[in-house]
Amino acid sequence: MRTRRAFREAVETIVLVAVTLILAFIVAPRVFSTDVPLAVVASYSMEPALRLGDLIVVNGAKTPSVGDVIVYVSPTSGLIVHRVIKVQETLRGTEFITKGDANLAPDAEPVPAQRVKGRVDIVIPYIGVVRLAFERLLQGLRGF
Repeated sequence: MRTRRAFREAVETIVLVAVTLILAFIVAPRVFSTDVPLAVVASYSMEPALRLGDLIVVNGAKTPSVGDVIVYVSPTSGLIVHRVIKVQETLRGTEFITKGDANLAPDAEPVPAQRVKGRVDIVIPYIGVVRLAFERLLQGLRGF
């Protein structure tokens, strides 16, 4: 009897997790107006505000301003999480000058508004460590 109950509870838990994940990946992009509603901090460049492994919730509905932490796509490095230190209007449109809090200098290139995925609205400390560990394990296995 106990094994049936434990089995039923395990199945219910798996179904609940699956439904939650499906909702997160279908609903979250619409709610937060971005195709990157969740991300994991993968470097130390934003210490101490953001730490390696922090899960961040990204909101693409509002235009970032000076002081906001944004997520943007770098042509060479993938997703970057840095703070806006200046907003400028150019012939190409709105551009953001960004800098990691732990970095000595601003990023080399301005970030066009089209590459910004959104600003960081919520930080959940260290929840993303599991994802980073899994990704690094996979990268290590690919090296063999």
